[in-house]
Amino acid sequence: MAEPIELEEFRLHLGERIPEDGEETDTLFLDTDLQSIIDRFLGDFLLCMYYGWIAKAGQLAVLIDINESGSDRKLSQRYKHANSQVKLYEKLLEKEADELVATLRASAVGLGFDAFAVEDEEHNISIFAPDSNYEVRFWPLYRFPAIF
Repeated sequence: MAEPIELEEFRLHLGERIPEDGEETDTLFLDTDLQSIIDRFLGDFLLCMYYGWIAKAGQLAVLIDINESGSDRKLSQRYKHANSQVKLYEKLLEKEADELVATLRASAVGLGFDAFAVEDEEHNISIFAPDSNYEVRFWPLYRFPAIF
């Protein structure tokens, strides 16, 4: 597994850097908000980015376009951009899930007999084959709730 994402890196990828001489309250998220996402998904980069952009889109959904005195401020574009980022990370997660499913299937077939998956208390998935000591450790289950 890749190194867990750090708070500053998370802020950078969300476009939520704290301005120079600024404070975290000058951004859409407090450090504690972002840290709770990191903690929830054990620092997994793709999941943190996916849920971070969902949260950002939620914050930006209330913005509307403004047209006054001959100038336009298309604030809704920020919401549209956040949604495009959500879709990007959703596709990346789907690709990763497809690769995991292919790996799980190939491993079960490679065992030569029926195998089954078990989730442990740390949400890791293991494939066990009856009457053998063969065990393969896989990704945490929370990453792909739709496929199990």
